[in-house]
Amino acid sequence: MSDNVNVEGLSNLKLARKRSGLSQKELSLLLGVPKRTIENYESGVRVPPDYVMDLLIEQINKMANKNDKFYDKTHGVYSLLEIHNMSNLYFSKLDLNQVILIDDYALGIAKVNSPINFLLIGKNYINEQKIKDDLEKIFHKNINIEWKNNSVNKLEINTQIERRGLIIYSK
Repeated sequence: MSDNVNVEGLSNLKLARKRSGLSQKELSLLLGVPKRTIENYESGVRVPPDYVMDLLIEQINKMANKNDKFYDKTHGVYSLLEIHNMSNLYFSKLDLNQVILIDDYALGIAKVNSPINFLLIGKNYINEQKIKDDLEKIFHKNINIEWKNNSVNKLEINTQIERRGLIIYSK
C-alpha cells in the first residue's frame, strides 16, 4: 500500500484538504494546481512522487495553521502570500480582469493599523461598498477599494502598478 493512502482508503491529500475545509476548486486556486490534477491525485488515477504529495500536504497544513493567527485592526500584518491566498478565491468570483495590491502592503511598509488597499480593474461596474464590506469580513482590517474601468489607458494603469502596487489577481 502506498504511503499516500491511509487505512480508510482515502488519500492523505484528500484528508488534509477536508480537514482544512477547502473544496477541490478552492485548493486548486490557492495552490495554483489544476483542479483536475487534484481530482486525479485524490482518486488515485495519477500518483505523484512522494515528495510532491508531501509538499502539497505541507502547503495545505500551513494554510490551515495560518487561520489560527489573530488579525484585526490593531493586531497583525499580513504577508503578501496571505493576502493573495485569502483574496484570490473571492476575486475569482467577480467580473474583474486584474486586482492590484497598492500602497503600504505592496510597498512592504505596512504596519498593524495600515489598511489593505486594492485597485480593481474590470469592464463592468462593481459595487465597491459590497466588496469593501466583504473583504473587511475576510481580513478583519480596514479595506480601501479603487475601481478602474478597463477602458482606462493601459499606460496609466501600468504607471500606477510600477509606482504603487503588485498584481495579486489576474484573469
